[in-house]
Amino acid sequence: MEIDTSDFQRKLDKIERASDKGVKRALYAMANSLLADSREQVPLDKSTLMKSGFVDQDHPNETLVVYNIKYASYQHEGVRRDGTYKIKAWQGGRKGKYLEDPLHNKHAKYMKIYKEELAGGIL
Repeated sequence: MEIDTSDFQRKLDKIERASDKGVKRALYAMANSLLADSREQVPLDKSTLMKSGFVDQDHPNETLVVYNIKYASYQHEGVRRDGTYKIKAWQGGRKGKYLEDPLHNKHAKYMKIYKEELAGGIL
């Protein structure tokens, strides 16, 4: 006796494609929320750094929140890579660790966004 599983396989493939799209969409939504939260903390002088932020999904299996300006890392870490020029204070309540802190402090929020987007894309 032979069983035809081709219909089952097609449905399984469809679920896999929907899952992949759902994960990508969920990560994009989560990253955009992190970007918005980080913009509330990013050091602000002329808003050049803040305006350079974006979500990047150009790499397979990665979603990145990027501030694309040469001094972004310096402002985030509060010190140059060589350990010199430590930032003692930022103006207007802004701060370093503008990506790291929201990610840790609002982890539950981002996971909720991820789960909701993922469930919405698969169901």
